[in-house]
Amino acid sequence: MGRSSRDSALPPPLTARDFDQWDRDHGRCCTASNFRIDITGFVMSDWNKSAAQVFAKAFLQQHNGCGKSRNEVAKAWLNHVETLKTQYILKSNQEVRSMEMHERRRGRKGTLYSRRLQTAYMYPQIANSAATIVKQLGVDGMSSDESDLEALGPGTSKTQVTYSIVQKQWRASAVTNWLRTLDSLHIRLRYKGEWKVSAGAWPHFRNPSLKTSSKPVVVELPLDFYASKWLNSITNFQRKNMGLRKPTGDLAIPPFVSEYAQSHLLLRDIC
Repeated sequence: MGRSSRDSALPPPLTARDFDQWDRDHGRCCTASNFRIDITGFVMSDWNKSAAQVFAKAFLQQHNGCGKSRNEVAKAWLNHVETLKTQYILKSNQEVRSMEMHERRRGRKGTLYSRRLQTAYMYPQIANSAATIVKQLGVDGMSSDESDLEALGPGTSKTQVTYSIVQKQWRASAVTNWLRTLDSLHIRLRYKGEWKVSAGAWPHFRNPSLKTSSKPVVVELPLDFYASKWLNSITNFQRKNMGLRKPTGDLAIPPFVSEYAQSHLLLRDIC
């Protein structure tokens, strides 16, 4: 099958066309040079039994003095197919879980983006500047997070899920401060300035972490949206291909907004 070791990639599953093209009355399902197995079907399927005979013939040609009959080698190969099938199922399940995890994280980022944009529009004094920052960043500019359940693995249950924020090293701290402020203002809206929560799902806990994102940087943003340290760490070629725009000039949060948001600072990390 062209595998150099047990860790090598398994061959792709057979297609309907592969089965249709096999003429059972005139030959084997495959050849030694184009060896294929039915890894998604039954171990003892007609295809696998035919492939086992192809394998046994080629094996005995190379190991003529092994002392085994063709049927013995074929049976041993079919036992190995069982192992390969188990490996394939485990790998497939891991890939499915990985895709589902990615979609969940993407969904949380989309929710975070929408919530921050809505919060910005709820405060006329900062609506223009705050909403512009959020919209320019887009969903990809929001920090993703990893839940502790994802780290513990499938089948784990927990009453309260906590999420670790995956930091974006390229994003300027001034921009991050705006996003954190919007999170605090959102909590204040939920509490209506008091300890009476409004209707709606409770925001999930997001704790800062040392984890950094490996996702591609969001390009074509104003220069001051990027961290100076990060900009200095990339090459001139990379900078030229980022489509950097003119800096906004002022990303400072108005003092009265900061003070207003500070009243719910302790609750900020649950957003």
